[in-house]
Amino acid sequence: MQLPLGRRTVIGSFEQAQDASRAAEALRRAGFEGVQVDRVSQYPGDVPDHPFQPLSGRVESLATLTMGVRSLDPDTGAALAAHPSASGLAAGPSARLTAYIVTAVVPEARAGEAVRIMKRHGAVV
Repeated sequence: MQLPLGRRTVIGSFEQAQDASRAAEALRRAGFEGVQVDRVSQYPGDVPDHPFQPLSGRVESLATLTMGVRSLDPDTGAALAAHPSASGLAAGPSARLTAYIVTAVVPEARAGEAVRIMKRHGAVV
């Protein structure tokens, strides 16, 4: 797909779905069209919809407990548990397996404004 002349795509990555939604709404209020929010993940499975208490709730796997990823089957759970983020052996800050992406196709002259709006809501742009 090729963008029309004078248009630019601005993409922001968010850790929290709420931040991504707020940024998308702020972009729409500012008059930007073609704004969308998507969830991307390195691994299959769903993110739990609500926080759980590991001492009293059901924990499906180590990956669920440490990374917030539900495994689809025991084999996937075992593979996810070997990930450095789950084992605690990561060399730096823990890698987030889930990200929320806000994409906006904006007039080139207003791209800086769109970037500022996304950053104000916590995006890495």
